[in-house]
Amino acid sequence: MAYSLAVYALVLYVCWQLLKYAVEVMFPPNLRGRCVVCIGSTTGFGHEFVLRCAQEGMTVFAGCNSPKGVQMLKEKCANLPGIVHPFNIDLASKESIEKAFEFVSERLPPGAGIHCVMNNAGVVRMGSDDWLTVEDYEYVFRVNLFGLIHLTKKFKEHVKLAKGRIVFCSSICGRFAFPLYGPYNVSKFAMEAYCDTIRRELAPFGVHVAIVEPGYFRTPMTTPENVPSSFERSYRQAPAHIREQYGEDFLQKIKKIAHDHLSSPANSPHVEWVVDVYFHAATAHFPKKRYVVGLDANLVVMPIARLPAEVQDFLLWIVGLLQGQPNLVTILTPAAQWRRYDLFRIVGAIVLLIFIIYTVHRLNAQNEKMNEMQLKMAESLKFVQAVVGAELGIGNFSMAAHEEEEQTKLEELKNLN
Repeated sequence: MAYSLAVYALVLYVCWQLLKYAVEVMFPPNLRGRCVVCIGSTTGFGHEFVLRCAQEGMTVFAGCNSPKGVQMLKEKCANLPGIVHPFNIDLASKESIEKAFEFVSERLPPGAGIHCVMNNAGVVRMGSDDWLTVEDYEYVFRVNLFGLIHLTKKFKEHVKLAKGRIVFCSSICGRFAFPLYGPYNVSKFAMEAYCDTIRRELAPFGVHVAIVEPGYFRTPMTTPENVPSSFERSYRQAPAHIREQYGEDFLQKIKKIAHDHLSSPANSPHVEWVVDVYFHAATAHFPKKRYVVGLDANLVVMPIARLPAEVQDFLLWIVGLLQGQPNLVTILTPAAQWRRYDLFRIVGAIVLLIFIIYTVHRLNAQNEKMNEMQLKMAESLKFVQAVVGAELGIGNFSMAAHEEEEQTKLEELKNLN
């Protein structure tokens, strides 16, 4: 029964997915004239998304963080079918968000509403929590969380009017908290909680809310120069005793690791993958609730994020041993230093203990199998003896009983003689 239900459920799921795909292909949405608001359009994913929407004939209100970005978008979109209205916005400023809302509202066609709000902007402050200040966290939160919440609340009624969608660009850091990414991790986890909340609240109004979680992609935020310099800045602002605890070697190691990683193919050049996901979330008949984008995000981070916390921490500990640890000698007592340096022996002892337990378990299993084989052989021997006894005409008696009977007869004959 359970097997049949599972098969039926699988068949229904496959049919539903095929039906959605057929609808998307056979009935493409009419996008001309639909209004989109995109924040973070100066560079990166947001910039490419604005160009994509304009090519499809959509009306795009593109928020940029600099006058240079506004001018660049005007020039690039001048000959595209869609209409692009670039404007300046600073998500850390409530006044700037209010002005942006007025700018968009004045240019919206009467009764049109907004088909999609694309919350793409974000900033990062990197380094150990020991190096960072509360102001670092506040700055990241003002942009990555509170600014986007303020913006979403301002435009929400326009989205309800169009029964549109709100899309947030989060990060794989919203699923797994990487060391040295503190403020960014916290802001993305909070953003995803906000998205889950309003997705359920706005569903009765016909509004869809989606989260996009990219892995590492080559954008101005993830250049091989930007991330190491962010580590450097955070380390230099830390108090002297904190810097001594970590050491200059630790800083140089993590800077080199970050530079090498961001210079490698692991920092994917395929920005178009994220742009395609943005466009699907903004225009598809059946948009998803979550999009995880990138090979690293799908094949590495997401599987690790689903593991128990103990396993996650153990894996990060192994990575730390390979890549370098802070200069703990400056703050540890002699006993603690011994425990630190004797860590490999402790791990070795644990591994040896596990091996011994496993070996004993295997030997016990082998002994049980041998005992079972001996019992089976004994039963087989008894069966053979019974068959032979039957052939000799002694019924169900065994061969041993037959021999004993013959011996008794011989003794009786001897006595008679």
